[in-house]
Formats: sequence, C-alpha cells, structure tokens
Amino acid sequence: AEELSRLWATRRVALLFDASEQIPTPIQDWIESDLAPALEKSIGDLKAQVRLVLAGRKPVPWRNAHFKQRLRVIPLSPFDETAVGEMLDWFVALKRRQPTPSSDRQQIVRDILDITGGHPGCIKQLLDHLSQKSFDVRPDYVHEHRETLFSECVYPVLDTGVLTKLPAGLLPALQVVSVFRRLLPDFLDFLIERDHLDSTYVGGMALLGHLRETHLILSPRPPAFMYDIDVVVRRILALHMELKQPKRYRELNALALNIYTHQILGQTLDGQPLPSLPSPERRIAYIVEAIFHQLVQARLERWPPEEIATGVKSALGKYLKALRSSVAPNELALVLEILVARLGDDPNQADRELLALVERLFPSDGYQVLLKPI
Repeated sequence: AEELSRLWATRRVALLFDASEQIPTPIQDWIESDLAPALEKSIGDLKAQVRLVLAGRKPVPWRNAHFKQRLRVIPLSPFDETAVGEMLDWFVALKRRQPTPSSDRQQIVRDILDITGGHPGCIKQLLDHLSQKSFDVRPDYVHEHRETLFSECVYPVLDTGVLTKLPAGLLPALQVVSVFRRLLPDFLDFLIERDHLDSTYVGGMALLGHLRETHLILSPRPPAFMYDIDVVVRRILALHMELKQPKRYRELNALALNIYTHQILGQTLDGQPLPSLPSPERRIAYIVEAIFHQLVQARLERWPPEEIATGVKSALGKYLKALRSSVAPNELALVLEILVARLGDDPNQADRELLALVERLFPSDGYQVLLKPI
C-alpha cells in the first residue's frame, strides 16, 4: 500500500486480480480485510483513484456492501456494447478520418458481440480483419460472413486459449452442454441415457465433476440452484455447433425446450406425472429457460416476428396455468404478475421488473437474449 501510494503521485494505479475459482483462498477476504484498509489509509479516496480490474470467469462475490460502493471494480470479460463500441471507434480512427455512422456502428457492434460472445481476444481479431479493409464494408458484413469470420477470427482464438487445455474427451461433452445456458445434473443423466453424451462417465454427477474441474461450469445459484456455464465459452461453442452441425444443434435445442417444458408441466418426457414437482422457484426458472430455447428455435426456423410473439405468449399461458394449478407460496404471486404483464396480455408494459427478475435468475447473459427478440 505504501509503494502504491508513492506511485500514485505520478501515475494512475490499477490493481489486476485473477478472480476465477482456481484461487484456493478467497481473494476478497484479503482485499477487504488487509489491502483495502491499507490503501485507504495511504491514498485516501479509494473510489476516486484506485481501479480494481478483475480478470477471470467468476466475479468476486463481495460481502462488504460498503466496500463494494467505495471501490471501482471493472470486470475484464466478457465485453459489452460500450466496450466493443469504444474499441471499434479507436480502430476506425486509425484507418479513417471520419467515424462510422451511428446506425452502422450499432449494427457492427451487435454483430461483433453476437459472433464473439464478448471474448476480448476474438473481438481484437475481428477488428484487425475489418481494419485491413479500412472498415469500408456494409454494416451487415459481419453477419453476412459470420461463418467465414467465425472460422478465421473467433474459434481459433478460443481453441488455442481455452479448449486445448481441456482434459482429453471433455470437449464433446462441453459442446453438447453449451446448448444449455444453465445446467442440472439430472439433465446430464437424461442426455447420457439418450446417447447425446458419452456413457463412460457413468452418471451425470460424475460428468459434472469432470466439467467443473475445467472451471467452465460454476457453482449453482439460487433460487433455481442450476449450474452456471461460462458465458463466453458457451456462446462460442453453441455458435460453432450451429454453423458446423446445424441439424444437431436444432435437435439438441428442441430437446432442451422439451425437457424444460415437461418439468414445468410436472411430467416426464413420456407424459407420466413426476414423482414430485420441482419447487415453484425452480419452475419459474424453467419458464425463463424454456422461453429462451423457444426463441432460439424460432430464430433457427426463421419464424416471422408475429409468429414468435404469438408462440411465446401461448407457451407462457400454458406454463403459468400449470404453475397456478399447484400450490405456490404467496411471495411468488408478484413474480407471476410480472411475467404475465410482460409476456401475456399486455406486452407493451414496462419490463423493468422482469429485467430485474431475469437478471437475478440468470445474471450472466439471460435477460439480453430473452428480451431483445421479443
């Protein structure tokens, strides 16, 4: 802290930490109890001066709310539209005298995020490619050439940086799992039974253990207690399957939709009643995931917008009817009202409450993918 305070007199200070699960001792304990107080004593105003940059797959879960407010914490990855837009502007400034028109810029940024999943290295490769053409391309150039650009600029970066480090035999399983945004062990059992995953793992929990050792499958989050899958890697692997194995990707997405739908309705895939119903919190989480997979399927099958809206509202009505038929705690009534208001009778109502709900259930990428197509 004393050394950093001396450095601060002449330059900006940023602290870079790897915040992934590989760290055996919780790093936030050390930062909160030792480093931050020493820095605060030496430098004074932490919020105005120190930037804490966290690199890694899992954000630090700060327990000290006061400390979280006082220190600027910047996640390094995945990048969002703001970060990609700033990078694009910087690259364009090196090659052209005039900036990209705002409407073109917005489309390019979104297409870059769509193809890279927010991975910094992949974004850099894609911007390098565009700069070689002096950005003299149509605004939908990235989308039109996404298969070629994905093969040249995106997948090789992920392959070299992440996938080559995976234990032998886990990549096929990770590719299948990437169709899901979140995961339950019993879903793995089902995928093994249906020969979508290698049966040598002898059960979903064993496979889940191997996947978690890669640090790409993270601890489950309440209220659904489903495992988080690394946002960037999952997105790129899913797109890889969509481009290279479109038929298989459609089949797996349709299966995922079927699994969630039957869980919501309280049935097995054979139509038999489940021995016990999932908790109402988990069924609401399943509703969100089922809608996500329905939207993916609609995109893959090129449904027109009005058909997408009608299909989502119809499915939601069926899901909520099944949920209301079981005994739900009173505190879930508001959640049901929010879902009905946003996707039911009046989809034009403000979606702030649903955004907060879905972001809480799926804090990584759920709300963006769920709401924007609608």
